[in-house]
Amino acid sequence: VWPAACRQLLSLRRATWNDLVDQLRRGLNEGRRVLAIAPARRGSGATTLSLTLALALAEQGVRAAIVDGDWDDPQ
Repeated sequence: VWPAACRQLLSLRRATWNDLVDQLRRGLNEGRRVLAIAPARRGSGATTLSLTLALALAEQGVRAAIVDGDWDDPQ
């Protein structure tokens, strides 16, 4: 189940997310397999961004894995 915030972000800017997914697919075709999203500070939305991107990818049939961690407070 995807968070409501992710679905809302996708619905507000669907074309933008689709463009991003297209760019990432081109990268996959060129052999790129890792994308890092590293926030400057806690609470900046990196996890929400990662989840929304994963949802956009999944909707277009691209498999994605997310590893989310907190460098300041690892558990």
